[in-house]
Parts: sequence; C-alpha cells; structure tokens
Amino acid sequence: MGFTKNLFFKQAGRAIMAFSLLFTFSNCQLSSLIKKANRSKENGEYHKAAKLFTKAASKSQSKEQRGRFFYETAQNYHRIGDYRKASAFYKRALTYKYNDSTLLLTYGDMLCGSGKYEKAIETYETFLQANPKSKVAKEKIRMAKLAPEWIQSKSRVEIKKMKEINSKGSDIAAIYPTSRSNYLVFSSNNPEIVSKKKSSITGEQFYDLCYANFNIQRQRWEKPVTLDPNMIINGPEDEAVTSFTSQGSVIYYTKCQYNKAGKASAVVYKSRVDGDQWAKPEPVMIPNDSIMVAHPSITLDGKELYFVSDRPGGYGGNDIWVAKNSNGKWGRATNLGPQINTPGNETYPFIRDNGELYFSSDTHIGIGGLDIFKAIQNEDGVWEVENARSPINSSEDDFAITFLAGKEQGLFTSNRKGTRSDDIFSFIIPAMEFTIEGHISNKKTQEPISNATVRIIGTQGTMLKLKSRNGKYSFNIKKDEEYLVAAYKKGFLNAKYLFNTLEAKESIHLNTNLALTPTDAPISVDNIYFDLAKWDLLPQSKTSLDQLYQILIDNPTIAIEIMAHTDARGDQQSNFTLSQKRAQSVVSYLKAKGIQSVRLTAKGYGKTSPKVVDTALAEKYDFLKEGEVLTMENILKMDNEQQEICHQINRRTEFRVISTNYLKK
Repeated sequence: MGFTKNLFFKQAGRAIMAFSLLFTFSNCQLSSLIKKANRSKENGEYHKAAKLFTKAASKSQSKEQRGRFFYETAQNYHRIGDYRKASAFYKRALTYKYNDSTLLLTYGDMLCGSGKYEKAIETYETFLQANPKSKVAKEKIRMAKLAPEWIQSKSRVEIKKMKEINSKGSDIAAIYPTSRSNYLVFSSNNPEIVSKKKSSITGEQFYDLCYANFNIQRQRWEKPVTLDPNMIINGPEDEAVTSFTSQGSVIYYTKCQYNKAGKASAVVYKSRVDGDQWAKPEPVMIPNDSIMVAHPSITLDGKELYFVSDRPGGYGGNDIWVAKNSNGKWGRATNLGPQINTPGNETYPFIRDNGELYFSSDTHIGIGGLDIFKAIQNEDGVWEVENARSPINSSEDDFAITFLAGKEQGLFTSNRKGTRSDDIFSFIIPAMEFTIEGHISNKKTQEPISNATVRIIGTQGTMLKLKSRNGKYSFNIKKDEEYLVAAYKKGFLNAKYLFNTLEAKESIHLNTNLALTPTDAPISVDNIYFDLAKWDLLPQSKTSLDQLYQILIDNPTIAIEIMAHTDARGDQQSNFTLSQKRAQSVVSYLKAKGIQSVRLTAKGYGKTSPKVVDTALAEKYDFLKEGEVLTMENILKMDNEQQEICHQINRRTEFRVISTNYLKK
C-alpha cells in the first residue's frame, strides 16, 4: 500500500512538471505569435496579421485575451474590405465581452456591408440605448432603414458586368485612357497574367497593370494582357489605379513597395509611351510626402492631380488631396476639406472633364461597405456631396468609378453579390428624355377632337404647334424649362396645362389629356353658394368664381351671359328678382377682378328653366334618368330626400358664350 501511494506521488509530480513545461512553452509560443501579428499589422500586412491573431486566439487560455485577439482579427479583415469575415470576428469579440466603445457601431457597419440591414439596425439601437445622444448612431439607423429602398429603387443608370475582362482573381480600377470606349486599362491579379507571388496585405497575388481591346467585328472584348511585357512599369509588387493625360500617352499610377524593414508604402509614379514601350517611370514629387500617396486622378490638361494620402493635416484615415502643377513642378497639396473628407477613409478620386469629382468612402452615409459619391462645387466653392445610389452602389464595396471623356458612361469596380472577387462593371446613363402627349376630347361627350390646334410655349424660347389627329398630340421637350401647352378649336373653350422640367433628375413622360368645353350649350359653374333667399356671395364660392375668371382670361375673345336659376318652389316674380340679383353678384365679382363689363351680361331665369339631367347626373344619382327634366311635377313623384337633391340641382349658376369676337380696345 505504501509502495503504491509512493509511486502515485512520483507519477503525479512528473505530470505536474511536464504540464508546467508545456504551459511555459505554450506561453512563449503565444508571445511570439502576438509579436508577429502586431508587426504584420504595423507593416500593413493585414491579411497576414488577421491569420496570426486568429491563431493566437486559439492558443490563448484567457477569455479576455481571446476577445482582444478576435477584435484585432476583425479589424484587419475590415481594413482589406472582407466584411463577412470581419463581421464574424466582431461578433466573437462581443461574445467574449471585449470592451471597445465603438465596437457595436463598427459591427453594425460590417452587417450593413454584408447586406444584413435588420440585424445592423438592432446592433445600432443597442449602442443607442447606452449612448442616447449619439447623432452618429441615429444617422446610421436612418441609413440602414433607407438602404433597402435605395437598392430597390429604379434608376435610369444601366450597368453590365464585363464578363470577358473579369477573371477568377480581382480586377479593379478600369479606365478608358483615350476618348474612345474600345480600349481600357485596369489592374488585375489574374493568375493567368500576373506572378503567383502573394501579398501579405491582401493574401492575394500582386496586381499588375493590364489592358484589353474591343473587337468590333466579333463585338466582344479580347482576352486581357499585361500592359507592360517588358516589366518597366509593372514590378514584383502591386501596381494599380491609373490616370491618363494626352490621349493615353502619359500614365499616372500607384506603385506599392516594401522597405527593408518590411513596411509597405504607396507612391504615385508617372511614365510616358516611348515608341513601342513605356519610358522609365519616375515618382511624382509632391511636397510634404507621407508614407502613402496613392490613387492618382489627373485632369486632362495635366495641371491638377487629385490623390489619396494619410499625410498630416487631414481629417482622419485616408483623405483626398489636390496638388497643382506650375512650370512643371507640383506645389504643396491642399486637403479637399470636411465636406469631402471624414474621420474615416475617402479613396479612389476621379475628376471628370466637366469638373465633377467622384470618390469612394466608408464613412459618408451609404448603402454599405465602400460607396461611390459624387461631389460638385457650388458658387461659393463648397463641395456638395451626394450618394450615387443604386445600381452603382450596393451593400458591398463599390469603388474606382471613371468616366469616358465627354460621355455619360464609364467603369467602376464592385465585389457585390454575384461576383467571385472584385469585378469590373461598365455603366451608361442614358440621356434623359422629356415628352408630353395626350388626347384632346369633347368635355361633354368625351369623344376625341380632331384638328384641334395644340400649341406649346417654353420660357427658353420653345414654340411648337400641331393639329391633333384622332384627338392625339405629342411633343418632345427639353430639360430646365417651364412650359404652357394649350389646345383650342372653334366652338370650344380653350384648355391649357402648365408644367416644367426644372431640376429634373430622371426622364419625364407626361400624359396629359385636355378636355375642351363646347360653347353651344350652357356651362355649369358648380359650388357657387348663397344664403337662403339672399344674393350675397359666400366665401366658399371664391374657388369656382376664380375658375370662371381664369376661363375668361384663357379665352380673351369671348363674351358670356351669367345665368342664375332658382329651384321650382316659390312664386315666379320673387324667383326672377332673386336670380337676377345673384347673377349680378357674379358679374360684380368678375368686374372687380378686371374683366371688362362689356364681356359680362347678368340674366336671372328664376324657376323657368329646370335642369335637364345629363350623363354625369344620371351616373351620380341612380334615381335620375338621362334627359329627364326636373320640373316640380316630376320632383313631387320622388321621396323627400330625392326631392331635396333635385331642388339643389335646379339652384344653379351657369354661363353661356354669346360672342366669340370680342376685341379689347
């Protein structure tokens, strides 16, 4: 028994010693992993750093430490735009209760970037509960609710994936170097074209500059090839994001490189076509260079260079700057300011030939991930920024938009759903079209009116006229103009319609029918009210009287008779007197508004002209028949409620045209 007990303690002691050695070795391993991970992160090798932090989390026995490692993993995936992986690791960090004040906001951003808007809203709202005054959280909630609507909303922008250009790798930042759309340059890590050496930053093969031609006969893009088979501008590391001047003969591009310490940097280089090959590239020297100058966009005249940098004096992250060239030298760069730049990252600027600036941002409110934005300087020189919306933007990364000079078409990059990696898309914004068309009809019979004259007049000088065919008319019109369309024909009152195309952002196709009122019969003026047995106009009659006034303005050659009628009750003379005074009240109102008295005649008919039921009344009241005359005899055959309706119908004000050749003296 004693022997057994002694043996047990010896074995237990050996086990404890072995575990202690293993624990010490494990701690050394973990410490080494952490050092490597931090070094990779500092050097910008984000993909490598993410892998190392993940491995460190699997080795650690501390929950607190695991939470931090998962957070670091997420941060590094976030930096290379892998939102799904970043989202998964931010979630793990939250599970381990990692303490970071913005973790919920960042996690919500990753959920948006993955298209999970409802979950993102829940996450932002959780943050808002703890930070009820956060304007940022409120704005992110608003945008997450709006994003699905933007994605579903219709737009005239037409996009198309460049199937012949895109590869299994990443294909990004395409541009038309010239004013023609049959040749493009882009950056790719297509394994069929570039070296198989991989970047520690992205975990993918390095990018090279490539190009492709459009085969007109076959109506398709030819297989892309390297832009530089002599390896003059393409090197062993990344080259990307190009800009051209002089119709494609001068190229500006980004070259990423590593120093001896393994730190990554980015520099803008310039080269020129020299015969059949590129001249030796030279760095673009902009005063106050930082470790990162990238994403060049040069104006066509070569005098301004827009680029991305993390240099001091910015608003946080990567900012967009501009430098001007004078006598062949670049001056100090100017930050584009807080309207463009945010505490986050603004990248991939492109300055159009019309002065519009496009760029991508992960902080301006967008649909998710990197979104593309358009900026225009107002009269005060302040940039006004707007989201390019769907279909240009998606819940994923959308960036590197470029335009063909002088055209509403171009290229952009996206890793949206349906892509294998980053893919190039083409887009075209069809010219807006503006038309107005419709029918000219008889207001009384609803039949089409042929040979009516239809005229359209615009504030910018548009003057067009046509005759309606089978009642139809149609005009092509322009943007940024106010219009009056009017229709007229002998025997009818004129009709008109006012509209405009000011500040239109989409095509406008108006369908406007104009009904002409025939002048061969009395025309009712509805809703003119008087108190019982009185002739003073009530305020609620003003709208109808103003419509009558407008008819007289629109038809300046007509003279009319105002016809007032009473119902069939009461004595004849009293009704004549009352109706005459009511007609005169209408005439007085119109004269006070400026209508010449010679165009107006007041006539009271008392109860001598009961209403004849027309189609509209018969459709409105099923107890009335078309053609029926609302005499007292016929009214008394109805029930009390129906009788009162008929009395109201008889108490009416009408007008009829008595002359069409009035000329103002």
